Order: sequence, then C-alpha cells, then structure tokens
Amino acid sequence: MTGEANYNKSFKCLILLLWIIDTVDAGFTNHIAYFYCISNYLNPTSIMTPIPHESVHRTFWLHALFTNICTTIIRSLFMFQIYHLSKHSIIATLWITAGNITAFVCVILHRSKTNFLSKLYLNSYLAALNAKKNLRGRINKGTAVQLSNLSSGHSNSQPGLETFRTAEVHNSNFIEISVETNVDDGKGNTVHFGDDE
Repeated sequence: MTGEANYNKSFKCLILLLWIIDTVDAGFTNHIAYFYCISNYLNPTSIMTPIPHESVHRTFWLHALFTNICTTIIRSLFMFQIYHLSKHSIIATLWITAGNITAFVCVILHRSKTNFLSKLYLNSYLAALNAKKNLRGRINKGTAVQLSNLSSGHSNSQPGLETFRTAEVHNSNFIEISVETNVDDGKGNTVHFGDDE
C-alpha cells in the first residue's frame, strides 16, 4: 500500500494483518509442496494417499483456515467500499456485493479449478488501494499536456540509427505521427524506411 495519509491506523493494521496472513499461508503452501515434491520425490504412492503425514495434515487444515480468514476480511473490505460509494445505502450495498461476488466466483471457478482465490482477492484489493491514491492525485491536480514542444520534420539523420520525427500538428483535434528509419548496411549505403516512400 502506498502512503495514503487519510487512512486511519486501524485500517493500516488490518492491511498489515492481511499481508501477514498471506505470508503465513504461502509458508503452508510451500510446506505442502516440499512434502510432495522434495521429501517424497519419486514416491508416487504418497500422492495416492490423501494426507499421509501428520504435519501435512495440519498444514492442509491451517492453509484452509488462513485462506478463509483472508477471503472473509477482503470481502468485508470490498463491501465496506461499496457501502461508502452507494452513499450508505445498505440495500444497494448488499445487492451489489452479493451479485458481484457471486458472478465473480462463478466465472473464476468455471474457468480454472485452482485454489488461488484468496490470493486473487488480496491482490485485487491491494491494487484497488494503490489505484485509489493515483486517481485521487489526478482528480486533485488535473492533467495538463503541453503541445508547444511538438515540431514538424525535426530529425537526426545519422546513418545506422533509427530516426524519429516528432508529431506534426495540423489542427487542434488531429495529430499525425510519422516514423522514419535510416539503416546503414555496413558498406556505406543508407537504406531509408518511412512514410515518405
């Protein structure tokens, strides 16, 4: 999360808790992968047995627990965001949240039968937080584009180098961009590629 000044301390602690839960869950996933891929390398019977070892059995349960905790927190945070966007309308919030989560889960589960749904929720929420800061900055300061530096036909014609002309402004609504390339073939000849052929 990039430094956003108006998030309160409890919200920042909740995001830190989500990072910690996700890190611990990644450790559980690595433990399961280590057991099957390293400890039981070339032992196909270990895959056939559902949960052969006590530590892996606990790891599976803890992985499921941490995944569900993370997913519940993320869904609650998304619901809280929708509540604020709907101007504190509980009915609209519940309807939008239930519909969106149901549709999202159906699409994800239909396309891929993986177990990465909690990671997807966490990453999408953190991306939304990062985008929020950027969008607020754009709204507060506006966007300005300076067109006075655009000149027509300026090029650097050294052989062996690609040469680009800058945009030509014909009117305020249209910008034409042309690319000109000069290539030295090593024998002193210059080959010209571009829009002027």
